[in-house]
Amino acid sequence: MKKPSVLQTILSILLRVVVVALIMGCLGIASFQGVTKYLTGSFYDFRESPDEGEEQSEKAEATTQAPVDESTVENILLFVDGRDGMAQYMILSMINTETNAMDLLFIPENAQVQVSKNLQKALSKRMDGISGTVRFRDIERAYAGEERYEMLNEILEETMGIKLDGWDHMTADKAVDFLDTVDHVTMNLNDPVSYRDTEGILHQIDEGEVQISGKEAFAYVTYLDGTSAQESNRLTRTNTYFEKFVPRLLSKKKASGIVENYQASVESSEDRNMDAFTSVLKAAKGTDFLTMRIMQGSEAGDAYEIDSQKVQLQIATLMQQSASYSSGNALGNDSDDDSDEISFDEDSGDSKDLAIEIYNAAYVQGLASEWSYYLEDEGYNISLVDTYQDEGPISTTRIILRRDGIGGDLLRYFSGADVSVGEIDTGGDIQIYVGTDHTHVGTSE
Repeated sequence: MKKPSVLQTILSILLRVVVVALIMGCLGIASFQGVTKYLTGSFYDFRESPDEGEEQSEKAEATTQAPVDESTVENILLFVDGRDGMAQYMILSMINTETNAMDLLFIPENAQVQVSKNLQKALSKRMDGISGTVRFRDIERAYAGEERYEMLNEILEETMGIKLDGWDHMTADKAVDFLDTVDHVTMNLNDPVSYRDTEGILHQIDEGEVQISGKEAFAYVTYLDGTSAQESNRLTRTNTYFEKFVPRLLSKKKASGIVENYQASVESSEDRNMDAFTSVLKAAKGTDFLTMRIMQGSEAGDAYEIDSQKVQLQIATLMQQSASYSSGNALGNDSDDDSDEISFDEDSGDSKDLAIEIYNAAYVQGLASEWSYYLEDEGYNISLVDTYQDEGPISTTRIILRRDGIGGDLLRYFSGADVSVGEIDTGGDIQIYVGTDHTHVGTSE
């Protein structure tokens, strides 16, 4: 047998190296994607579908093609102090002064964001220990007033394209006073809540239907439960509480009274103007003018990593929705405004032979799976189970129908759901986006 030449030997070795490298590269990519999905999929991933990449491109393209007049949008950053053992709040309020719509973006207390080297260098001149990853809580604790506002303004503008128009600061005691504007809010709690008052005395709010005061409400939306998902749980509780608080506030107080109480509760920047806030409340009919979302990102350890690109898309989407808002049309509803009225009641058809997709849109781990098991036991065909988190937790369950006249039997499980007919490109006949109003699996509450 002829001995291979030196050149052939070298080429053979190189070929083997290339093959091994390719295999290792594929395994590495697969492992990274698997770990990322495992760590972030439970709460914060975008809904995934076969056309996910195309969908995101279309959304980005639509955002580029339909720019919003940002001169009509006022961005205010609200700081709310916590108490011992309770977290602080930072909330971005975006008010469209032309349409009188308002969006609130909750920024997790443990949020952090990647900044450029130039911004890192500029920030490090004012604060020691600043790295390429900036934690908002570090800035909140180190600074107050205009200096804190200016630093956060620089970070938000560079990473998310948000230019702030002012800030409000509310102490814990003032926050309690403002929440007490409505005397109490009736809530259904799945678990008891413990908290300490200003004198350090331990109190407990029992589970079940309870009427909670401002002090109890503040504990409910700020305490951390010690679990790995404590920040997600806290922000979900906030969303649940405020969907009860806002309509009660509007029914109890006139717009001028609400603004007066709010102004008495906050310390504001010199350039802060309450006119837009007043106009929104005066024009409010129901609660459709308001949406509440959580800034896009993912939890990893004790930090919440904000995804700047997703947040930019999230903000652009909210701005477009608020720009097209008119009183009586709910924000955040993707159904066509000119769609025909649909007939949807418990007598509008049996859905057990149809393909039903269930999406977890409530930030409750395992909720979609639990509903799928339950409905399968009831005889339904569940074709897809996934998460839907690009809006933050939604408070009202949404049901999308491929055509009119189907799905009425699902009302016995999802009473009060928002229903519309729309295009479903994933192969299903019905899509159910389970909101925080249906976290009790198997009941209509």
